[in-house]
Amino acid sequence: MATIFDFLDTFTLFCGDDVCTGDVKAATSPAEMTTAPATNTVEDNNDDELLVESLVVDPMDETNYIISHLSRPMGILFEENYEQKYGGAFVTEINEGRSAAANGSICRGDQLIAIGDKRVTGMDFDDVIKLIHDSSEKEIKLTLFRGPAECLYGPNGASIEWLN
Repeated sequence: MATIFDFLDTFTLFCGDDVCTGDVKAATSPAEMTTAPATNTVEDNNDDELLVESLVVDPMDETNYIISHLSRPMGILFEENYEQKYGGAFVTEINEGRSAAANGSICRGDQLIAIGDKRVTGMDFDDVIKLIHDSSEKEIKLTLFRGPAECLYGPNGASIEWLN
């Protein structure tokens, strides 16, 4: 199923067949990402896509958070949030045949909140990726927010105290 969020112009969030290769990769530009074109109505999308206009996801609702324990190789491509003022990272690709795809709980567009017990919201992107690569754990605990960066980091976003 594919879900499209209204984010900047359009932000796409996919759980599905569109995958990348490798363990954890850092995309360095929006050009390295692939997205499906958005349309103006649900009818213009194929049957397994849903267009959501101006979706607001409550960052203070625990049901909008996912905790996954993944073995290596995880098969996740993270991208830096487009709005540089936010920092942090979100999932852009999930590699078929790796633990994230097998787990099934992580979707493209999920905002990375924590690696293990270390909160990474707002952290420099390179530092986030380094934490994952430098982890000696065989299984990595990832906490993710199911919603766009604007909802998490924007004026109505979750407070640091709440996230902790």
